[in-house]
Formats: sequence, structure tokens, C-alpha cells
Amino acid sequence: MDDRYQTIADIEATEQEAPHLAQEVIDWLVEIGVVVKERTNCACGIGHAPGPHFGRAVVEPDEALRSVAWNGLRVEVGRAVYYAKAPDQAIYCPHCDAEVDLDRIADAFEEWQQGADGTRPCPICTRELDPNGWRWEPPWGFGALGLTFWNWPPLRPEFVLELSARLGHRTVLVADKL
Repeated sequence: MDDRYQTIADIEATEQEAPHLAQEVIDWLVEIGVVVKERTNCACGIGHAPGPHFGRAVVEPDEALRSVAWNGLRVEVGRAVYYAKAPDQAIYCPHCDAEVDLDRIADAFEEWQQGADGTRPCPICTRELDPNGWRWEPPWGFGALGLTFWNWPPLRPEFVLELSARLGHRTVLVADKL
């Protein structure tokens, strides 16, 4: 079985506010029973295992989730690129709908991770876009806070919206399998 992940990437949180936001979200998820408070080796690293009410977060709850070894929520704080490894990745300018080759803007990612804005012009309309400004299909997110659900069933859209509202920022849901 392949490991699957779904990451809710907060693409507007600053590096300064990300740790506080992460703690607020974890406290809320523990309070509503989506995850447990204790951190264990359950999320392809240290994370929070599914709680008694994890079904509130997913489309089709399956109690077997609680017995899978790599099934938790991992929280990442700090600039990171959250991406799906799709062979047919497409990137578009949201202004003129031009498709842009990944190689043309890939160097912007490293700049962005080092603290720069990573902007690049669209080759057609010349508008400057940061990495989150492009339309990614499937979605990618560049952010200072990521919540990765390992091996959970698909997250409910309402749950993703509720979590995004709690963060107070625009988020991107990135999903893939290893």
C-alpha cells in the first residue's frame, strides 16, 4: 500500500505567526477530538494520531485508520513547498491563462525558501507573480505552516474550510501518494 498525504498549507501565514497558529490549530483539533494531544511516531515522523472523532474531518470515516502505523497529523512550521508529484503538472498565469513551463520558474522556489519573494514574470503578459500567484494543477502551496494528514481518507471540504477560517488565511490543499 502506498502512503498517501493531504496537506493544508497556509500560504499567507508569516514565519513569525506560524508557530502560534500551529499551536492554536492543534489545540482546537484536540478539543474537538479529531487528533489526540500526545505526540507519537505516527505521521511519517512525530505527529498526532487520529482522535475519537476523526470522522468529523474526513468524507468516509474508517475505524481502521486508528490502527494504521503511519496515520497521524504532522505539523510543519517554516518555509516549505507543498507539492504533488504529478507527471502532468501544469502551471498557468491567472491573468492571461498562459501555460508556463516548470523549468522556467523553478529557481524561484529556492529563492522563496531562502526568504525572498520568488517572483517571476509571466512570459506572455509580463505580470510579476510569486510562487502562490500561479495557478497550479494539481495544486501546490508555498507556506510557513503545513498540516499534513498521513493516510487519512479524503478530507471533507467543509472541514478544510473550517480549518482555513480558524487560521484566518488562504490555504491550499495538496494531496498525493508516495
